[in-house]
Amino acid sequence: LTFGSLGGLLLDTHEDEIFRDHVKADGLAYFFQPAADKEFNAPGRPITEIVRYFGYLVWGNDPGAFHLYCVAMHALASLLLAFAARQLGAPLALSFLGGLLFLLNVSHFRGVHYISGLDYPLAQVWSLGAVICYLRYRSARHLAWFLATGICLVLGTASHQAAIMVLPFLLYGSWAQGDDLKKALRPLVPLGLVLLL
Repeated sequence: LTFGSLGGLLLDTHEDEIFRDHVKADGLAYFFQPAADKEFNAPGRPITEIVRYFGYLVWGNDPGAFHLYCVAMHALASLLLAFAARQLGAPLALSFLGGLLFLLNVSHFRGVHYISGLDYPLAQVWSLGAVICYLRYRSARHLAWFLATGICLVLGTASHQAAIMVLPFLLYGSWAQGDDLKKALRPLVPLGLVLLL
């Protein structure tokens, strides 16, 4: 209802290159090759390419199925946004409203309408996963939640580099909850070093 019809998909641009990559790939290692060796130039986003490739393995290069794949990822990001807001202390109604507005926001058109834009909602899913896991880690101090935070951050950054901005958000969140700068930085520095690699 908010993003338009499938009739306007630009299959002659990046979408066609992505479809050729799927056919050309001889396994997951293909997506870790230099951008010059692939059809679609998406440096630093191997997780997105692999997630798209899994879709190809299930339904082939069907543009309609890929479009629904992007919509489903965007819907998942909307649900996780509402859940993360609730975990951060927002009232239930405000959390749901935030998720709904994210779901309907047409500024996300590229991330939903174009198959090549899957990296945006996918990075959002992993970023919100990192926030949720870190909040659990802060309350329970279990190593498993800390490791889950790191895994989500790595997967998010390997989906789209902008996901690294979760680190300053987590730093601010820790500081806002009463940690001094040194205490807030202590668990985040190792995560940042892993992301630099």
